[in-house]
Amino acid sequence: MKHDEHARPLILLVDDDPELRALLAHRLRHDHLELHEAGDVKTAKQKLYEADYDLIILDLMMAPESGYVMFEFLKQEPKFMWVPLIVLSGKDDLDDKVRCLELGADDYVTKPFELRELKARVNRLIHRTRDYESLAFRDSLTGIFNRRYFEMQYTMELNRMERYEQPLALALIDIDRFKMINDRYGHPIGDQVLMQMSDALRERLRKTDLLARFGGEEFVILFVNTEVEQAMAILESMRLSVQERVMATAQGERIRITFSAGVSGWRSGREGREWLNYTDQLLYKAKQNGRNRIESESC
Repeated sequence: MKHDEHARPLILLVDDDPELRALLAHRLRHDHLELHEAGDVKTAKQKLYEADYDLIILDLMMAPESGYVMFEFLKQEPKFMWVPLIVLSGKDDLDDKVRCLELGADDYVTKPFELRELKARVNRLIHRTRDYESLAFRDSLTGIFNRRYFEMQYTMELNRMERYEQPLALALIDIDRFKMINDRYGHPIGDQVLMQMSDALRERLRKTDLLARFGGEEFVILFVNTEVEQAMAILESMRLSVQERVMATAQGERIRITFSAGVSGWRSGREGREWLNYTDQLLYKAKQNGRNRIESESC
């Protein structure tokens, strides 16, 4: 699932026929779709961890591993359960179609196929998934991910960390004295501040980072494959940017804000709720120490 809803749709094509890959790559890119290619299952698995795909097009009949191996892989990795999947097959067999649909395929296209039809199916699935994502996982005010989506991804990342120990950092961010803004200027201005704050944070993040509204004026960021020191540097650039930014104008005044944050790194054996609570304590410490600052476990 992509973190940027405005990016060009990104498709992973898994097929061992280089001529077909070249044809589809050319035609789909012409339709403003971004396409990555994999000639075998092993390469496809690697690419799935390197980017967030909107859709997978999978050929069943490949060597040395068939497309069915990908079904097993996708079922074992919850991170990919929301990515729609179109199967390409040279077999026009009812049992084969039923098996693929039962394994989780969203569509089944028989070779040879009409390119216009395939493109229509691709666009339909991408738009349907993005619409569903927007309804279920986006904060209606700011457009960034909501707490439900964060908690789902957070659990997946922690499960992955137990198998592949890579650095992971977590930050909780809270707008300083936000209640005073609502009380003085009203909730519509407070909403403008929240939207501007979301944009300011998002501008400084990488594609691999996950930003979500955690509740009220609080935000959470999961920094994937990132040490605490790296996360601190990114947060500090955010802090400096936010305090200079005009978030709204009301009663002839330009409204600026600051934020406080706590950031910590994942450690083997650290439970999800425990880690969140610990990071929240660091945020509280930043508030107690004067606000407009970042506290980390390395401080």
